[in-house]
Amino acid sequence: MRTLGICFGLMMASGCIVTTGSDTYESCDFDSDCNDLVDSCVSVSVDSGGVTFSNAICTSGCTDDLACPVSNNGNAGICENLDRGFLCYESCSFDFDCDPGFACYPLDVGGSICLPG
Repeated sequence: MRTLGICFGLMMASGCIVTTGSDTYESCDFDSDCNDLVDSCVSVSVDSGGVTFSNAICTSGCTDDLACPVSNNGNAGICENLDRGFLCYESCSFDFDCDPGFACYPLDVGGSICLPG
């Protein structure tokens, strides 16, 4: 989640307006948290070793990988259907490629994406 501070000063007084939001592939709680107007806050769950990990990310629907934006980390987006319809997910090679609260999971069709973990 990114925080943007906009500060200004007028003569001897100053003020700051802070805006918080989530970029595509980042954690969110509500649709309104997502900075990109085409994104929605989508809950994702993963069962791994008998444990269920859940988190929500800002993402959007897609028809192919080209419809998915590159993440702030520079990772390509992958269009994948994980029982929620086709959505964009951040690609990864290692867990540290993903934001905190997410891990890198391999796909059956090749490649890997960041999911809760």
